[in-house]
Amino acid sequence: MKSLYESLLDDMSSIEKNQSKSNKDSIKEFLKKTFKGASSCKISRKPNEDGFYVVDATKSIALVDDRANALTNGLFIWGKVIGDFNCGYCPELISLEGAPEIVTGKFQLTAGKLLKSLVGGPKECDTFECYNCPLLNDLIGAPKKCVNFSCSTCNLKSLEGCPQDVKNIFIGYIKELKTLKGCPQEISGSFTMKWLYDLISLEGGPKKVGKFVKGNAYRCEACQKLQSLKGAPTHIIGNFVCASCTSLKNFEGSPKIVDGEFWWTHNIVDVNNQNAFEGFPTKANEIHISASANDMEICKEKIMNVCDILPKDIHIHVGF
Repeated sequence: MKSLYESLLDDMSSIEKNQSKSNKDSIKEFLKKTFKGASSCKISRKPNEDGFYVVDATKSIALVDDRANALTNGLFIWGKVIGDFNCGYCPELISLEGAPEIVTGKFQLTAGKLLKSLVGGPKECDTFECYNCPLLNDLIGAPKKCVNFSCSTCNLKSLEGCPQDVKNIFIGYIKELKTLKGCPQEISGSFTMKWLYDLISLEGGPKKVGKFVKGNAYRCEACQKLQSLKGAPTHIIGNFVCASCTSLKNFEGSPKIVDGEFWWTHNIVDVNNQNAFEGFPTKANEIHISASANDMEICKEKIMNVCDILPKDIHIHVGF
């Protein structure tokens, strides 16, 4: 016959088992209702030290409930997702707390109209994409490590929190960002800026790019308030592209050496000014530059005069 103490232990164990089953049933119900791909999810046998069950997934997961305001129901946290984790349309999402720590594929966040922070998001993923989050002012909480990082149509005022261990970065279509401070200083792949309306300087941006890239290593396009290229790397391995930055008047701050193609198109340059080509690269494999039909020859002549090593091809594109 069991003692009273043993009977109490049995009762407590039974209560814990029933509670655990109830919690897991709630988690399963939430996953099934909220995510596509929930059938690949595995719930940990016991809660972690903080009292949360951990859910891992062996296939890609996608948020399908556009009314969801959280990535968990408060009873679990995501662990590792083998594949993608897609929050492709999440207008009610207010927090990334509980997001997977590791995503082996792409973590995509789109139309997070109420999201103010990336805190709680993955620490590591292959690709991180963040689009159309109008209340997002900085990148604090972004993954520490990823291969590709992309952020556009957000209201960034700072790049603080930008991944430092990253291969490729794209930042675009942002109105109030004035500085690149917060970027990693070395990127092994490509760095692309496009339609940063208020950017006035490249200072704070990466100093080394393109160690493992073919094609465009550094691209600056349609940054219409940019005053100079000061802050750009002095040596580019790959192509350097500066296009449609209409406030630029000369080549001040351009890379000195471009082991690839140097593109300067749809920008203004006064070829008749004797100092107009000051700062122009001394070495590039190929050169592409815009000029008027009347200035093509003088433009080509000035380029040949400033280059220490003549490029194999100089392409003059007519018009701005």
